[in-house]
Amino acid sequence: MASQHPSMPSTSREVTLYSEDDSDTSYEPSGDSESDTSSDMDDEESDEPSLSSGDEGYLDEWIDGDGSPPDLPFSGKEEVKGDIDPNIEPIGIFDLLFTEVLLTQIVRETNRRGEQLFDESERRKTKRILRWKETDIEELKKFLGLCLLIGNIKFPSLASYWSTNPLYFHPVFGKIMSRNRFELILSVLRFVDHSNVNINDKLFKIRPVIDELIEKFNFYLSPGQNLSLDEAMILWRGRLSFRQYVIGKRHKFGIKLYELCTPEGYVLNVLVYTGKGMIIEPTAVRHSDAVVHKLLNNYINKGHVVYMDRFYNSVELAEKLIKDGTYICGTINMNRKSNPKDLVVKKIKKGTVATKYKGPVLVTKWKDKRDVLMISTKHRHEMVKTKNKRGVEKEKPKCIVDYNTNMSGIDRADQMTSYYSTPRKTIKWYRKVFFHFLDISLSNGHLLYQRVTGKKIDLLSFRNSIINSLFGNSDNQPSRKRKRSEDHYPEPCPLTGKTALKRCRECHSKGVRKRSRYQCASCEDNPGLCVYPCFMNWHKKN
Repeated sequence: MASQHPSMPSTSREVTLYSEDDSDTSYEPSGDSESDTSSDMDDEESDEPSLSSGDEGYLDEWIDGDGSPPDLPFSGKEEVKGDIDPNIEPIGIFDLLFTEVLLTQIVRETNRRGEQLFDESERRKTKRILRWKETDIEELKKFLGLCLLIGNIKFPSLASYWSTNPLYFHPVFGKIMSRNRFELILSVLRFVDHSNVNINDKLFKIRPVIDELIEKFNFYLSPGQNLSLDEAMILWRGRLSFRQYVIGKRHKFGIKLYELCTPEGYVLNVLVYTGKGMIIEPTAVRHSDAVVHKLLNNYINKGHVVYMDRFYNSVELAEKLIKDGTYICGTINMNRKSNPKDLVVKKIKKGTVATKYKGPVLVTKWKDKRDVLMISTKHRHEMVKTKNKRGVEKEKPKCIVDYNTNMSGIDRADQMTSYYSTPRKTIKWYRKVFFHFLDISLSNGHLLYQRVTGKKIDLLSFRNSIINSLFGNSDNQPSRKRKRSEDHYPEPCPLTGKTALKRCRECHSKGVRKRSRYQCASCEDNPGLCVYPCFMNWHKKN
């Protein structure tokens, strides 16, 4: 009936070597993370001149050697903060992230929108909104639980979850909330008063949720030394000024996110791309530099190592961050102006390495199948032994091995949210962003729960536990006595003695003596009922 999710594939992002087109990785994240391929970013990259033999004023200060990285002690501590009870249940973790304050604001703004539409119903002539009544936190939790359950179970349409067709029938949905009520709440779901427009913030419709959740993500986990920074994508095909077109992807349109993660996939910080000029950062030349500085705002001067791909890395950024007490490591575009020119054009044989360093910055060129260029302020040149998927041992530069190990955090976070993605296609963009952050909260909460309790639990089981708690009980199997009349079926009364008639239970309750040829096949005692209207009326009451 419901589709089964496959086991999670490997999340390691292995660097493949640069060819002439400078592509840097063979890993294709499962849905939608993509670096340096969106149309707006291509325009931004053109702001930086390419390296060529005719560049004037080019000063080659690079030296042959293994590099001399500074020793920056890591002053942070990898730990869960907030004195969380080690016996906490999954719903307790959810409540830490989706606080009563946040839920109260969502309820208030949703009710505000519902009342506005109800007052406008005469002009709009919509029948659905005439059924609107105020929601509350208890009902909102049930609504969110259904949204999460929809992410767990893949049906072809939203209506299918409430279908009585045996192919799709799932009784929990109708038991928790009617389809009409669910769709009504979904249609008026709001997070801020839209009449207070902030023309300087394209995300004002969802800003309170983003800020609140990111604050909680940062508060409850102090990360270890290694961090990864990359892009993710929320699929979106509707009209939106900051929608991105991603070249060469199955899903080409969406809302782009920049994320800072731990290697395990815990999301620490998120920036939603809203177009050029989204960040005013006078110390950063390129847009990507501004993104990096913004995401790392709470983590500089602590000795962190930030792993990034070639879209972000540059010699200038490396030098700036090392002054801010932060290492970087990752692939780098061959045509960056400040690259060591002779190293970029140097021809090397397969399996060989060439290096150049300038101060704390080491640039490594290595050739296996193709050329790859790496930049690091953390590493000296060092070769280490590794094994590929077939168990064949080979040597690689340590900076590449560490990059492959630590750069998988974004991909792992994307996979965890994409497997159980909650929203449907036909919703407003800001609701889509909300549901994506809801999924991130579940993924982060899952990692927090395992750290706090020491229990190993898969993400699906963690989600199921929270869904049950949001529904208000621990066992959501439907009761044997189903209340909806459409779940019950009339059948001819069996022949008993000389007649096949039964007293109509509904008529009898009204003092009317009447017998029927039909009984309910679903109820335990098979009461006799007139087909219309007694069959429906009796089940509504009982």
